[in-house]
Amino acid sequence: MGQRTPALLMIAGLLLAGGAQAALERIEEAFEVELTQVDLPLHDAGQVRLTPCADCERIALPVGSRTRYLIGYDGDGQPLEAFREAAAGVGDPRSALVVVIYDTATREVTRLILDVPRR
Repeated sequence: MGQRTPALLMIAGLLLAGGAQAALERIEEAFEVELTQVDLPLHDAGQVRLTPCADCERIALPVGSRTRYLIGYDGDGQPLEAFREAAAGVGDPRSALVVVIYDTATREVTRLILDVPRR
């Protein structure tokens, strides 16, 4: 095994130095905003509207069949109605965040995540 190590290191070095310099392509972008800055979609083929910052214009991004609605970061997706109910049940909407992740090519929302602080 000791004889193979220098050869493996040389091969790894050649790969790194050679044509293995692929450009990174951004396929998703995200906004993280307070729950108060978001209007959730009313139906599965609607839009989420949000204000990314205090001086920013309001934007609308479509939701569709690919959109997953998550309450917290672990767990499975929920139906939109359950997501809306969880958001409506937040005691202080300024303490909850909504992460909106969307496809950069289509601008369709792929995931909406409701992040409520644990007590």
